[in-house]
Amino acid sequence: MLKRVSEEERGRIAQALREGTSQYRVAKRFHRSPSFVNVLARERGIVSPYPHPVHATVARLRIAENRKYGKLIKQLEKVTNPKELLQVALDM
Repeated sequence: MLKRVSEEERGRIAQALREGTSQYRVAKRFHRSPSFVNVLARERGIVSPYPHPVHATVARLRIAENRKYGKLIKQLEKVTNPKELLQVALDM
């Protein structure tokens, strides 16, 4: 069972966040849950310099999608007859 968080510890956590330490690392260092650190950061108006995980995931998906379509466009540019077009479609 975890002890209650003193105002002093809250201040040290907030200071670590202001110094640019990620919320995950702060949670590990102070043996607190990442959700507690996130709530404390929001309460104190501390904005993380790190991208939100959801935004990072969306960005990775868009990059992968663009690569996929880029390869497809290159393949389609090489098509010279209907048989080749059918083969490109089947390879997708």
